[in-house]
Amino acid sequence: MSDRRASAANKRRTAEPGGQRAGRRDPSLTAESFEALRHLRQGVAAKRPWHLVLLEAVGMWTSPGEVLRGQERQYLVAGEAFDLLTLAQRLGEEVAEGIPQVEWRAFLVHGRFPQPVEEEDFRALLGSAKVKGLLNYWYGVALEGALQAAVRDEMRKERLSVGMRTQAGVADHAFRRIYGATRGLLLQQFRQAGSEEAVAVNGGGLAAKAGQSPKAFLYWLFKLRVRESEKARVASDTRKALLWLQRRRPEPLLTMMQGLALAEAEVGNGV
Repeated sequence: MSDRRASAANKRRTAEPGGQRAGRRDPSLTAESFEALRHLRQGVAAKRPWHLVLLEAVGMWTSPGEVLRGQERQYLVAGEAFDLLTLAQRLGEEVAEGIPQVEWRAFLVHGRFPQPVEEEDFRALLGSAKVKGLLNYWYGVALEGALQAAVRDEMRKERLSVGMRTQAGVADHAFRRIYGATRGLLLQQFRQAGSEEAVAVNGGGLAAKAGQSPKAFLYWLFKLRVRESEKARVASDTRKALLWLQRRRPEPLLTMMQGLALAEAEVGNGV
């Protein structure tokens, strides 16, 4: 073996999960998250079903975000909404060589596991705290984005029905219909609120940048809408967003999220 190859092999042997060299942990990762990476690698190497090992690692993970290879990754939007797919994608990168690419793509694109995962098992693997955060993401990010898209579609149809072919300004008018203000004004308010919160917590920095993400904006809009709208209007908007999403993405993970949401609602109602 050449010196160059020997050096490369030695680096691979001494590397730790997450791209860290032995004895040097990524300071943005908690000990639990570092252990989740180790558990994932060991499980996939042992030929266990990768999707179950992945969900176990997700349940073990505790870091809200990290900087990986110079790129910021945020897994907990606004400190409340758990972004499962972003974390799953990050974890999958650690064991890409052990996951069939067809199965991995089916999971990322269609939310489909290689074998069905029962809702009860899914909840047990993630844990109650992550399921709650996942539901926050479901309502506050996924459905909020779907609601905006559904209203834009409505407005396009309304314009076409009266002979208007131009679609200019549809997005801004949709914001007015949903939130009662333009996107520009709401974005300005969001940034101001986020800056004040970040400065109050830690003087800004990385957390401030994470709090200004598009997903954080969606979540902020969701909370604003729920706070300022009547319950009947909120329920109607939720149904509209859900129908829009179902027509375009009839995915297994989407179905599971509906089941989790219904189960959570039943618990909240004392059923």
